[in-house]
Amino acid sequence: MIYVIIGIAALMALALLMWKKKLVVSEYTVKAPMDMDLLILSDLHSMDFGEGQRELLDIVDALPFDEILMPGDIFDDKVDDKKGYEFVDGITKYKCYYILGNNEIISGKAEQHMNKLTSMGITVLDDGKAIYKADDKQIEIWGFRDRHPWRMKDYAAHVAKRLDADTDFNDYRIVLSHKPLTKDQFKGLNADLIIAGHAHGGQWRLPPINNGVFAPNQGIFPKYAGGVYEVNGRYEVVSRGLARGLKLVPRLNNPPEIVLLHLRK
Repeated sequence: MIYVIIGIAALMALALLMWKKKLVVSEYTVKAPMDMDLLILSDLHSMDFGEGQRELLDIVDALPFDEILMPGDIFDDKVDDKKGYEFVDGITKYKCYYILGNNEIISGKAEQHMNKLTSMGITVLDDGKAIYKADDKQIEIWGFRDRHPWRMKDYAAHVAKRLDADTDFNDYRIVLSHKPLTKDQFKGLNADLIIAGHAHGGQWRLPPINNGVFAPNQGIFPKYAGGVYEVNGRYEVVSRGLARGLKLVPRLNNPPEIVLLHLRK
């Protein structure tokens, strides 16, 4: 019995050591025809980062970037929206783009969130695009709302069809997709860069399991849980998200993450 107690105590101590809640900034660089810096803020789920969300906003304010991209789930389907709106209010001074995530759809507040964010000056992309100019280049920023909570095949086909139908292609095309696309899904996509979240870093990141143990829609040992993925000169960047730990599964060795993405010639 004593060995069982010691074993349980050791596992609990290890879990506490690995339960990292302090925000981190992950920086990545991908090749592009212009120089541009993007801040990716995903999957906040209305988590609390102190009074006025200052713990999070102070880091955002200290970073150099051109615009903010939010690929969904800034709000949750069960957590109160207050901290989510405190965060959004703190970033309205920047150029920001937002799409709906699955939790915002499930909450039944999708239209409410889109209308409110639009009134706050956030560019809401709902199966549409905006144009941003950087370094004398015209950049398309597309955003697609999340759809079926569990399926991705139909969603990926919808995105591909919408992009192919738009023949007014500019210098560079960015797509916001809440759920990550697989390499098979984005290798032929008419886009240069996919920005996604949703996977929460695989929840438990235990070396050498670099993508974590579990992610929604991907199951055990996910392939797309955080980082940069490339195929055929197209890139996907997946954020591990900002939620400190949510619902039934805590995050271990997987702190909440802000992504600073450098696009470079």
